[in-house]
Amino acid sequence: MFSARSGRRVLAAALTGLVFALSSTAPAMADAPTWHVKALTDELDGPVGVVGATVVQPGHGLPQEPYFFSTIGPDLWVKHLDNGFWDGGSLGSPSPTVSVVRGVGAVTGQLYAWEPQRPFAFVIGSDGHLWTRSRAGGVWTGWQDQGTPTGTTVSAAVGAVAVHDSPSAAGRPYVFVLGGDGHLWVNWWNGGRWQWYDQGVPPGSTLSSSFIRVGVTTTQPVTEGSEYPQAFLLDAQRNLWRHGWNGSAWEWANYGRPSSAAPGGIHGLGVVNDNGLEYRTTYVSAFVAVNNMVYEYTLPTSGPGQWMSRSGISGTTYVSALGVINPRTSYGDRLARLFLASSHVITPISVNTWRATGWTWGTVPGTSITDSGGWNTGDTVTAVRDPGLAVDVPYVFYWSDKNQMTVAWLE
Repeated sequence: MFSARSGRRVLAAALTGLVFALSSTAPAMADAPTWHVKALTDELDGPVGVVGATVVQPGHGLPQEPYFFSTIGPDLWVKHLDNGFWDGGSLGSPSPTVSVVRGVGAVTGQLYAWEPQRPFAFVIGSDGHLWTRSRAGGVWTGWQDQGTPTGTTVSAAVGAVAVHDSPSAAGRPYVFVLGGDGHLWVNWWNGGRWQWYDQGVPPGSTLSSSFIRVGVTTTQPVTEGSEYPQAFLLDAQRNLWRHGWNGSAWEWANYGRPSSAAPGGIHGLGVVNDNGLEYRTTYVSAFVAVNNMVYEYTLPTSGPGQWMSRSGISGTTYVSALGVINPRTSYGDRLARLFLASSHVITPISVNTWRATGWTWGTVPGTSITDSGGWNTGDTVTAVRDPGLAVDVPYVFYWSDKNQMTVAWLE
């Protein structure tokens, strides 16, 4: 996917200060909520991709910080907001002989409950292994080789999520991937070590590395209780499946596809857990697209789920995902936001927002994009809590049509 020659050329440019301005500041908050857009790199000549975005609170009482992980050539790169300044740079390749070929996702977690939160970036290496880097105590750890599923390699990403056994427990990372054997696998931290577990395949179905990913989230059947990891994915026939922990066992559930959808054009857009919305603890929404038409599958606390159309985006025949979040508003509730790019057409980022009367489409002013920059990779959208206003500020990271790493945020 990436050219080592072009990647090293980009790296050389970065080292001479052409790529990252390490002390560029974020504009001050406006009087009324508005979108701000900032390029975080110069225009790059070379292959780029996305890994994912997350938000970290580095210590008790400290402000939250957004992180964006990306790939430039064969290397992993990071950009994060630190005390009002955008900082970041290259985190390198897993080894001199192993390059990063694709992102899996970014997640905020902990190995132990007593340690501060740390960001984890998970990627697939050119050796078919899962690799990760994290930042603990303000210092980047070395590359951690997560290895491979037993007897096979990692072929595609499904996503990553942190799971809490209780409100005060560590956020243990769970990373879902497709193995070269066609099985869904999970690499997870059990509180003492990393381990792989074979999740198998959907009953009577097969999995393919082409557009498998929809997203990963958690449910919480009991308020303030344990979280359960849930992976949403598409099978080779483009049916939506959920594979999740129910408290005592892993289970598969088939949700089919929109009745009007032919299998060839379906691809995943993201998953959001509406935890806190109308006090529902397990309400989940999964989003897919059929070319440029957007559909939502709602999974309520009890009873059957259902497919609903969110209409399409005019001016394009295909959309790709940046991610979906449900940031807290000034009213104390949450409003889901789905961010999309119109592939192969230069347009602003499209955003589908839930309001009291339903879903509405709009755009993010000042943005310009032709594609989300990823292929079965993690979401590049996150939200940061504003301690003064008790609201969540959305941050949307993307590669612009000028091949610049860019961020848009609403405040």
